[in-house]
Amino acid sequence: DFVGKAAAAEGQPLVSGFKVGRLHSQRASPRPLAGLAAFGLTALGLRRLQGTAEGKSRLFWQAGCGRFCRSQAPRGISQRAILPRRRMIESSEEEGAAYFKPLVEGDLLRASPPQRVLVAAMLALLAAGLIRVGSLLSAAAAAGGGAVEMSISCALALLLGAEFADFGTGVYHFSVDNYGSASTPVVGSQIEAFQGHHEKPWTITYRDFCNNCFPTCLATMPFLAAFELLASSPYLLLWAVTACAGIAFCQELHKWSHTLRSQCHPVINWLQDRRVLVARKVHLQHHKRPFETNYCIVTGHMNPILDKSGFFRVLAAFIAQLTGIRPRCETGSRFEYLVERRGG
Repeated sequence: DFVGKAAAAEGQPLVSGFKVGRLHSQRASPRPLAGLAAFGLTALGLRRLQGTAEGKSRLFWQAGCGRFCRSQAPRGISQRAILPRRRMIESSEEEGAAYFKPLVEGDLLRASPPQRVLVAAMLALLAAGLIRVGSLLSAAAAAGGGAVEMSISCALALLLGAEFADFGTGVYHFSVDNYGSASTPVVGSQIEAFQGHHEKPWTITYRDFCNNCFPTCLATMPFLAAFELLASSPYLLLWAVTACAGIAFCQELHKWSHTLRSQCHPVINWLQDRRVLVARKVHLQHHKRPFETNYCIVTGHMNPILDKSGFFRVLAAFIAQLTGIRPRCETGSRFEYLVERRGG
């Protein structure tokens, strides 16, 4: 498991995938003197590398979180499983920084003040919706509603709302992955961003929360406001609040499915392990060419249902019959599109 080599030459990576320089083996070496000699030579090689001008400018990047590589790979799902197999040592700091930039030119990862205001407004609207749900439930209880029946109805509304959000994100994800271009009205920038995400999936882990979620918050706010104004049933409103919350913040759940386990909060890991939120292993199946499965990114529960039933194949056939356009997952035009957009 020890990957540092005694004769590490300049220009050769000292990191193999993501297993970095482990200084002890899991079992005792039968030749301790040979192991000690190898360790000494490795340390000498590292010192020699640090003394060179190239070694001083070389930056060890870790694709999952953008920090310096650790001496031991994190436990749980490895970065090799999450991210593309690439050379983890860049020849300069500038190249290392470029490696983590979004593919789309002009795309920013930090949230702007308007984005923060918009997301805050969405959170306030969700809070107002929950307060109204509580008010309607109180009125229903005062009118003689049973506690057991009301509890079951609320649980069902929460479940159906979450699964509707999962289904909705799957259909939208399928659409922007397979149809349209950067010049498509309204959603062109999102189509371009999703294509870039397939080529550089790790950049989503660098996005600020508000930067990541403001487009979906903007899209769901009118629907949530309409439900809060018009809905008279607490269960319908609770369904709407849950569904809109799942859709509004689906990109943050998506981001967590690309983030290393060691970089996520333990509560998030716990929810992913129990499939309350879309799990890393589930979503990683989507990032296998030709990107034709596992589109749902909220709970992931709808993925096996939609994939095994052939829902997206039927939908693609219907669209092809209606418009004559086949999805990119069938034609492979995604890769031509990316090359053409970059001018390559």
